[in-house]
Amino acid sequence: MPVIVHIDMNCFFASCEVKRDPSLKGKKIIIGGTSNRSIVSAASYEAKKDGIYTTMPIYLAKETCKNGIFLPVDHEYYSKVSDEIFSFLKSRYKIVDVASIDEAYIDMTDIYLGQDPYQYFVNLQKEIYEKIHIPCSIGVSYCRFLAKMGSDYKKPLGITIIKKKDVPDIIWPLKIENTYGIGKATSNKLIEIGIKTIGDLVNSNSIKVKEILGSFYDNIISLCKGEIAERITIHNEPPKSIGNSHTLERNTNDYETIKENLKWLCDEVSMRLKAANMLGYTISLTLKDQNFISKSKSKQIIDPTDDNDKILIEILKLYDKFEIKVIRLVGVTVSNLIFKEQYHKQLDLFSKEIIAQDTTSDLIRKLNGLAGKEIFMKAKDAIKNESGN
Repeated sequence: MPVIVHIDMNCFFASCEVKRDPSLKGKKIIIGGTSNRSIVSAASYEAKKDGIYTTMPIYLAKETCKNGIFLPVDHEYYSKVSDEIFSFLKSRYKIVDVASIDEAYIDMTDIYLGQDPYQYFVNLQKEIYEKIHIPCSIGVSYCRFLAKMGSDYKKPLGITIIKKKDVPDIIWPLKIENTYGIGKATSNKLIEIGIKTIGDLVNSNSIKVKEILGSFYDNIISLCKGEIAERITIHNEPPKSIGNSHTLERNTNDYETIKENLKWLCDEVSMRLKAANMLGYTISLTLKDQNFISKSKSKQIIDPTDDNDKILIEILKLYDKFEIKVIRLVGVTVSNLIFKEQYHKQLDLFSKEIIAQDTTSDLIRKLNGLAGKEIFMKAKDAIKNESGN
């Protein structure tokens, strides 16, 4: 039987801030934009207990959690910590599949876990925290789905091992909205027809359920019954696209609200691109109106990017081209992907002279900026000035 492990960093952004400033431990940390029109990107468990949630408007978070500590998002720092975590895991295990900036699957089928597997994962969890100072939860099972469900089962610092015989007791009592792979909109539809738990789903033969889940029905039922076992295969082919979508709290035509949600999505996509070490040439925006009609527009850019600000700039340009007035859902996707290494090789091949010039110009600009006046220049420019005088 395969041994698939899902490692999920607990409240990753907030934990990164505690790693940087230990005095924040145990505090109500809320991370997001700096303006009241911004939305919450992440929060600590202490803040979540006060009702704070991701995508909550900052102004509402300030009203809800008056003693919260509000911090700006630091993507560069979070990506650096993420690299530390996955570099450590890859140094220990042969098959590590990074799923996002704060989670990964590991195939430990061929790893000797000792006489007490549970203790093995206690030690691993402890070692990750001691080395990188980020807490995590661990789910262990025989397929990705159950491993993921296991890591979500107990947080923070949970360890859950799910064997086939455990599926009815652990998985079936869970709320349907907690099912990995079933989105919020779908779970709401299922709840409306009486499917409130995973057990209800498994034991239902309702035609309405099949209509709601469509082609996904057979697969999700098999997963929830614990019928699927799988090894992890690392595909050499890169993903064709990386994207995120989000249903707004309420239908709106307020530009600032829509803009903040788009900014949050661009941040999410940017972090996923960086975790995958990829850049993209095509940026796409999808909008769904109050009548559930979706429309998309795309823009091809000259230089591929993973930068959240650059993605946002193009997304806002695309948004201006839409005629949709009232928005229900927004989605951001970056496609036509390439690995960073591939792009750098192309630059080395075609643009050595340009890169050298640009690098020199940037350095001179920085030096003059520090000096407060134009002191430094390229030798050829100095010669020109000399001859001109």
